[in-house]
Amino acid sequence: MKHLECLSLEKSFGPQKVLDKVSFSVEHGDIYGFLGPNGAGKSTTIRIIADLIRADAGSVHIDGIAVAKKKVEALSSVGMLIEKPSFYPHLSGETNLRLLTRLMPEIEHSEIDRVLKIVDLSSAALKKVKFYSQGMKQRLGIAQAMMGHPSLIILDEPLNGLDPVSMRDMRDLIFRLRDEGKTIFLSSHLLYEVERSCNRMCIIHRGTVIREGAVRELLYDVPEYWVEFSALNSADLEQAARAHFDADRIRPGLHGLLIKMKQEQIPDFINTCVSGNIRLRAASPLSTLEDYFLSIMES
Repeated sequence: MKHLECLSLEKSFGPQKVLDKVSFSVEHGDIYGFLGPNGAGKSTTIRIIADLIRADAGSVHIDGIAVAKKKVEALSSVGMLIEKPSFYPHLSGETNLRLLTRLMPEIEHSEIDRVLKIVDLSSAALKKVKFYSQGMKQRLGIAQAMMGHPSLIILDEPLNGLDPVSMRDMRDLIFRLRDEGKTIFLSSHLLYEVERSCNRMCIIHRGTVIREGAVRELLYDVPEYWVEFSALNSADLEQAARAHFDADRIRPGLHGLLIKMKQEQIPDFINTCVSGNIRLRAASPLSTLEDYFLSIMES
């Protein structure tokens, strides 16, 4: 059974169609990336999952339960951080979470200590939120989403506005949650972080799903690669490259020369180098999620 499944979601606001038959599924234990440029329909989809708005057509199921028909039952195992977290700035992090328990009487006060420890905010529990950094506020938002031991955690752009250290801390936290058996649904436009964090992903563009699958498998689908060639004699290598490729396909790399080429051209160029007595040290395709994303956006 899928942990989260969206089936043929459609949504319009007036004459504008925002979602057009959006379908995807999230397995138990996934860190699932939900990608798309601004205006692609990511936030609308998440609001439908959370039952904050209703789809015009289609359905959302969590562990097989239809959200629109049995909202409380379906969402009882879900924690969410939608857009940026919102707290009372003049109150401490601990007090903000304590106020939440008044709305959720089934949650014990000890739950606050548990979630603050998981997100590494125990030492800042009594500090007023207005003195928190952006990264600390994001972690407090995740702590709030984790109240009550949800098995599915939905994070909408959790890395927005974070510095590199905070992004690393957030990534480590997501991995820890996965290792505890949580399923993470991560909406983001930060390609590099999705590539490092997620095992599966869905790309949405103009309200339509254009790709879904395992991140590593999709990266092999890039029509052209930047390949870094390293040789003992870099001048000979560059001369051979310029004889076979246009200048805009050649640029300096960190350890040699970068050449943009199709996958089937890689062995042929290696043979060209060998035939020309150019001693190669390495040839490494540098396919990234950015390459893949741009290739399908431009197609």
